[in-house]
Amino acid sequence: MSKYYYYTKGTFYFRKLIHPKYLKDNNQYFNFRMSLRRLSGTYYFLIENNKLQLTQLSNFINERLNLLLSHTRSKLSVENLIEYLYEIFDIYKKENFENVDIKKQNRLIETNPFNNKFQTLAITYKRILNFNNLQNPKQEEIFEIGHEILKRSNITKEQLLTIKPSQMISFYTMLIETEKTILENDIKIYIANNIEQFSSLIIDLNKSIQEKITNAYYEVIEIIKRNEPKANYIEFIKSKRTLPISTKINQSNHEIFDMIINSLKEEDILNTSLCIDSLIDKFLSFKKVTQKKEKAYRRSLKLFKSFLQGDGRNYKTLTLQELTESNFADLEKILINLPATTKSKVFENLNIFELVKLRKQQNSARYATNTLALIENHIKQFWNYLCTYHKNIGLDRDLISIMNCEYTSNNIKEELGEEDPTLRAFTLSEINQFISFVYKPKDLKKTLINSPRNFYLFIFALLCGTRQEEALLIAMDDIKVQEINGKKYFYIFLNQDKPYQHLKNKNAHRNIPITDLMIDLGLLNYIQIRHNRDCETLFDFSRTGGSAARTFFSRNLQKLFPEICDTRENRNSRLLDNYVQFRSFRKNFSNFLFEENRSKYDTHENKLRIMGHEHEGSNKVTKHYLGRLEPQKAYEIMNAISYEGIDFTNIKQIIKEHYGEINKDLYWIKETIQGE
Repeated sequence: MSKYYYYTKGTFYFRKLIHPKYLKDNNQYFNFRMSLRRLSGTYYFLIENNKLQLTQLSNFINERLNLLLSHTRSKLSVENLIEYLYEIFDIYKKENFENVDIKKQNRLIETNPFNNKFQTLAITYKRILNFNNLQNPKQEEIFEIGHEILKRSNITKEQLLTIKPSQMISFYTMLIETEKTILENDIKIYIANNIEQFSSLIIDLNKSIQEKITNAYYEVIEIIKRNEPKANYIEFIKSKRTLPISTKINQSNHEIFDMIINSLKEEDILNTSLCIDSLIDKFLSFKKVTQKKEKAYRRSLKLFKSFLQGDGRNYKTLTLQELTESNFADLEKILINLPATTKSKVFENLNIFELVKLRKQQNSARYATNTLALIENHIKQFWNYLCTYHKNIGLDRDLISIMNCEYTSNNIKEELGEEDPTLRAFTLSEINQFISFVYKPKDLKKTLINSPRNFYLFIFALLCGTRQEEALLIAMDDIKVQEINGKKYFYIFLNQDKPYQHLKNKNAHRNIPITDLMIDLGLLNYIQIRHNRDCETLFDFSRTGGSAARTFFSRNLQKLFPEICDTRENRNSRLLDNYVQFRSFRKNFSNFLFEENRSKYDTHENKLRIMGHEHEGSNKVTKHYLGRLEPQKAYEIMNAISYEGIDFTNIKQIIKEHYGEINKDLYWIKETIQGE
């Protein structure tokens, strides 16, 4: 568990890194500190020597501060925070110290010769004993205990650099065994310096001082071994008197550490990826996301892992347990400085720090803010998963709440005049230019023969608003028909259950009607050809099928509209206010759909169903899936759109010449209405 307190200049302080969005007159993270001596006053003596109370109090303050910050409607001053901390401590005092006699406790502290050192030694030793009793300890348990020992050991960073990653579990196992020996030695030294505290264990008071120490030591070790952990070992020992047990202890300390280091000296540096890769795999297995989403999660978590590994200079290697609010604030600063389009091969082998360095050198555009928000969300989901399902790691769920990439990114971009360009629809003139340029008579005939998907994906996007991948992965058995009063309404049942289909979200599960215009453009003819060939899918696609289609459209759009296309060069120029890409055709369809009501079925909810959008509740927070729209109703809405201003004349003629006769029916499809 991460600490919200630290010790300096003779007192403990509460600390918390606060995001600038919560503070008045502050544009940077603020490291808020408050003396716990000043805050707790006469109660401080109950806290300063009690690690449990320190942790409990600082966590309590942190949780209450988080509540305040998340619900405040106005920015706060430092004075506001200090005032609120006093209120928080009053609440904590009533809950924890209400029945404490301050004067009596003060007298006990003044006269009590004991301190917490022995309690810490005994508890730590008991934990090591419990670990050694495990038959098959998990790697995470070995790593956790071993890392805690490492932090308080005398092993230097230079020595650690000689340890190979593949040997780390062996190293930690040896370290734990060594720690047992060292703790036994420390316990014996403590007894020697405070023998009067253990007088109840000494049977023969006439023995020499060395024999008394040895006698008491063996008894103490046996008491710790045989009993459950105690809140106060000294008080418990006073009530015990057991027979001496013979044992021998090797008191070597530095020599044992040196032996471990030397036995592994030819091996490489400790790598944080030792456990992180395994945890990421478990997280994604738990999430059960689609293959496409899994890739996005892995890209985000690769950045997080890269941050943990450090750059060897300004950022040291960190384990998950070592992360603090300050580290997460650093991670936010690095993320908002990443260059856009990091999926490019140019960036493939660069770590997160090298990516930022490259962006600054090239003065290229940052990640879009909505992309940053997605990356942050993936990292936060992973962190919350670890806090919930891997509690043995000991992470603090609240630490990551300091991150708010969207807020910080927007502020920086606004300050620098680098606001993200927005996707826009094509103008009617631009759509006609696209049709004339890409589907010239000679080119369209070749396309219909060699790559018909490069024509019909455009038709689906413009006339149905489908995303490119949705349309590309349509299954033949998801082409269906509804018959009402002798009229057939053909439609596509977008279906995530197909192993190769990738729908964006639950709302994308929808019915797509085949309109009269789509029939005039030969879609039923093409479907019939695929049926005659006994094809499983509407379009042929291999592993590169999607990328081949994307390349076809992106190249043609860049040739036709070089200055407004969404390219890295245009984004880096900082001259784009808005941009176009294939997805703009879906935006055009949305504009056509919502610009007016044309039939009795033209409700806002029905149009959301057609688009595959969720419905926003009256409170503007709750959203829900509206379900599928009946095919006939969807057809009536979409078939009424005139697409006035777009010239389909030439391509209709070429389509008719290519197929000979336009199909109006698919006789082999039988009616099966599914899931309205």
